[in-house]
Amino acid sequence: MAFADNGNLGVASIDHCAYFFDLEGNLLNRICGNDYMMGIAYCCNRFASVNYDGYVYITDVRGNLIRKIYVGENYDRSITLLKDGFMVCKYRCAFFNNSGSKILDVDVGWVDIGPLYYSNNWYIADRDWNELTIPDTYGSKVNEIYYGERAFGVDVCGRYLAVSTWSHLHLYDISNPIRPRELWKVGGFHTAWQVSFSPNCKYVAVADARNDCLKIYDIHGNLKLRKCYDSIEWTVIWWRDRIAVGLRDGRIYVYKVEGYKPFGDLKPYLWSFLNEKEKQAYFKCYRQLKDPSACYLKVIKLSKAQWDSLNDNQKKLFAKCYKALNDSKYCFTMVKNEKDVLSFIFNLPCKQMAPYALNMLYMSKITCPPGNATDVIKALASKYCSQFNSIHLPTIKAKVTPKQLKQMFLKCISKANKPITEVLSYCVNQVAKKAAKINKEHAYTYAGYL
Repeated sequence: MAFADNGNLGVASIDHCAYFFDLEGNLLNRICGNDYMMGIAYCCNRFASVNYDGYVYITDVRGNLIRKIYVGENYDRSITLLKDGFMVCKYRCAFFNNSGSKILDVDVGWVDIGPLYYSNNWYIADRDWNELTIPDTYGSKVNEIYYGERAFGVDVCGRYLAVSTWSHLHLYDISNPIRPRELWKVGGFHTAWQVSFSPNCKYVAVADARNDCLKIYDIHGNLKLRKCYDSIEWTVIWWRDRIAVGLRDGRIYVYKVEGYKPFGDLKPYLWSFLNEKEKQAYFKCYRQLKDPSACYLKVIKLSKAQWDSLNDNQKKLFAKCYKALNDSKYCFTMVKNEKDVLSFIFNLPCKQMAPYALNMLYMSKITCPPGNATDVIKALASKYCSQFNSIHLPTIKAKVTPKQLKQMFLKCISKANKPITEVLSYCVNQVAKKAAKINKEHAYTYAGYL
């Protein structure tokens, strides 16, 4: 199984097909080959499935087939997908670029689970040779770790490497990537088939296949959860606050981890203002640095000195502004020095000006220049964009105060699921309708009170 960035789940099945589900469990699509679909991986807005028919099937995040690439029977057991290609394994491991050309080849015994690529090296769990094989990016072996029992799964998070073998879970420090240093190992497994870290690197989930159990350990090797099933627990994958478990009889369970913060110690309101692409970049950084503040600032492109100069209220305003405009330089200037905002907006081209101008209303705590806010927005818009001259401001008939009108309008702006350039006229009309329901005895002109 593999999760996409948006939460879609890809599942490889021995009924010859790969299935694709959304986060609510609804089936989006399926593609089928001519034999068992043995492995699936995700990267960079694509899924890749490998089939015993010798082909790799590349799809988009909804499971729509993009193309298929022939790799042959030596490599049709497991797969790992990267931006520039994929690694496939069985009797051997080989890396193919996106055009289907083989770039490197590694001699192995038998590999069940897709290898991991980290810091210019591959980590390959070799079942038949009972070892962890570490080749570099050119395919040359730089190290091997022998276990004396079958090795199945690998995962990497931050400076940690987890390896699951027949009866043990091993955890390593990979500060030196080609010389893993074992921190601990725990036993009691009967085919520890697959292993998956939590996004914050503090926990590791293991599919204890022939004991029919899911086990979760903390980073110190303490067992935190054990959940067993009435069928072989074949696979496990952890994505943000979701854990997906696949059983051999075809059932799939997806659990929400209550109380778990996949974004580390980052304040929830900061996390909520990042888009999906930024959240994925944050996770990638956090898995390496495990520093919430440093990763957040890296994603939004703001320096630590700038961030530390803001008080708590300014940070909240900055987060709201950044969600609306995705421009850290402008938003920092706005919350730190309100006088510079107007001149900044006037110097923008037409297609960029309107969203920034509308944001002055969205940011209710920011003081607008003399005159009501609507007049300011229209003046800014009409200076560059003739289409904004036709915005109609209806008369609102309601017994409501100017403050209530403004609150209703700001609430509408913050929740409207529309392009930013449509929000002004949409919310004016929405406020008019809601206010009219309150009372029709008093008439207020909207523009005069906003």
